[in-house]
Amino acid sequence: MVLNIRGGRVISVAAKRMTAEKFDNLGVNVEVQNIQNTADHLAIQYEYTISYQPDFAEMILIGEAWLDGTKDERKKVEDEWKKNKQLPVEAAEELLNALAHTGTAVGTLLGYAIGVRPPINQPRITLPRNAPGKGNAGKMGSQAG
Repeated sequence: MVLNIRGGRVISVAAKRMTAEKFDNLGVNVEVQNIQNTADHLAIQYEYTISYQPDFAEMILIGEAWLDGTKDERKKVEDEWKKNKQLPVEAAEELLNALAHTGTAVGTLLGYAIGVRPPINQPRITLPRNAPGKGNAGKMGSQAG
């Protein structure tokens, strides 16, 4: 399966500084909200949350990413989503890597606005390959300290 990010857009952003004096961890969570198979691409709606923990700051990006692929590849991703609310590993990797770049860029500007350091730039994400039907991703998260 060859899926590539074609583009996307950030629809809304929110950032807030909370009560803690410092943070110990930086958490990132990506939640796919919905997938729509259009005539020529997959439109994946997502929420990308950056949490400075504990209770230091939070940034939320809501957007849409567009994945290219053949009609059959897009149908396979759509069917997997409808059935299990998960993405095949190949699609999840492409999405996570694109969103990591978007989150870093937008997070840098939001961090400046609320007076916190920008979120770290994450390395390329690769997910483990398991048996067919296993190793899929729907709600994904990570922690960096």
